[in-house]
Amino acid sequence: MTRHRLVVFVCCLAAVWSGCRRKPAPPISEIHMQDPAARPRLLRGVYEGREQWRWTSPTFAVSLDAPPGSPDLHLHLDFTLPSEVMSRPGAATLLARVNGVEVGRHSYDQAGRYIFERPVPPPALQKRRGPAEIEFQLDRSFTEGGRVLGLIAVSAALLPYEETAGFGRAQMQLSREGYAKVLEQRNLRLPPAKQQE
Repeated sequence: MTRHRLVVFVCCLAAVWSGCRRKPAPPISEIHMQDPAARPRLLRGVYEGREQWRWTSPTFAVSLDAPPGSPDLHLHLDFTLPSEVMSRPGAATLLARVNGVEVGRHSYDQAGRYIFERPVPPPALQKRRGPAEIEFQLDRSFTEGGRVLGLIAVSAALLPYEETAGFGRAQMQLSREGYAKVLEQRNLRLPPAKQQE
């Protein structure tokens, strides 16, 4: 084989090799339950549906990727607690685990739409390679049409703290406090009667 043919052969082999390699799939750190692309990420306990949400069993699980470069991650679940679940007196408690590690629980006294957010300890994400298994467990349920139902899930995500509702509320509180300080300082410099003039 001549040198020229060898160079062409090596170039063709390199082109074929690079074309055969798959690019890694982008991380999926947020899923909307009704999105067909989310189906492979719904591990168990999530029922089929055509609405913008899905009924779940009392215990259900999804898989999510941790967003790269975000050390301070929070688990986020947008859901509705149906009135059927709250028909008995007392609170319903939702528990969340990431790779088997409990990240938090919260009790709810009434039916309604809620956002469940809890920080995820870094060791919970280091326990497993690949997507994290996120499991939710509700301590109440009801049966309808032969199905044991828990809550209505809209979306689930692993989010950097800056993208959570909790961060938004904290920033709003800081803004209110800052505004109150500005008003206080203005009142010290100029009495309210003078301000009205």
